[in-house]
Amino acid sequence: MHQFLTFTTSPALQMGVAYALEREIGFTLGLTRELQANRDLLANGLAELGFKPLPCEGTYFLTADISALTNESDRDFCLRLVREAGVAAIPISSFLYNAKPDKFVRFAFCKKREVILEALMRLKRIYG
Repeated sequence: MHQFLTFTTSPALQMGVAYALEREIGFTLGLTRELQANRDLLANGLAELGFKPLPCEGTYFLTADISALTNESDRDFCLRLVREAGVAAIPISSFLYNAKPDKFVRFAFCKKREVILEALMRLKRIYG
């Protein structure tokens, strides 16, 4: 239930977003630039390690193909990633009824730049 409530936008929040777009556009554009930079940093870093990032716009999640890195399912890969690198990713199959495809994971890039750099450094110890 929490997952669905977290991504549901209440009318009050919609009014706040409308206010920000009309009166605080500098903040909004700055946040957009920051998130794009984070996305690009993460995508480039993952690509260098053998992940295959998919194009991404309008979200703060980056999906990556892991088939070149492992024969495991996305779920098993994500569990191992947490244990071995201390980096969390979400298996895309958890959003699907029949759990296929199971070779894609998603990372959130709505983090501080330092956190993304640390995650990439941890991943490089395993895949670099």
